[in-house]
Amino acid sequence: MRPTAVVAAASFIVVLALAGCVRMTIAPSPAAVAPPSVAAAAPPATALEPPAVAAPPVAPRGGAPGLTTLRQQDDLLLLKVLSLLQDNDASLASAISASRESIWGILVDPAKFAKLD
Repeated sequence: MRPTAVVAAASFIVVLALAGCVRMTIAPSPAAVAPPSVAAAAPPATALEPPAVAAPPVAPRGGAPGLTTLRQQDDLLLLKVLSLLQDNDASLASAISASRESIWGILVDPAKFAKLD
């Protein structure tokens, strides 16, 4: 599968979920919920860890969720997609994982998002 197809497919899934067309209940693992220990050294990064950089909060308008909330939902959705793919298509899971920031950048930029077609 071409990288652009991967990004388009992942973007489509994320857009559907963020638009409310798809409902998923995802229970984060205890490791994802527990805050990291300050004294412990940072563990090596894996493909399923959420990114360390958080999006700046944006005040919601008209009842829409804020950018931080959407980013958290996007991270959870991508973690779910990656967990489903990692055993059957590790290369696709790796490509999506490597493209997470690019996908998010497209989703939050209206000009980039409009160019998806």
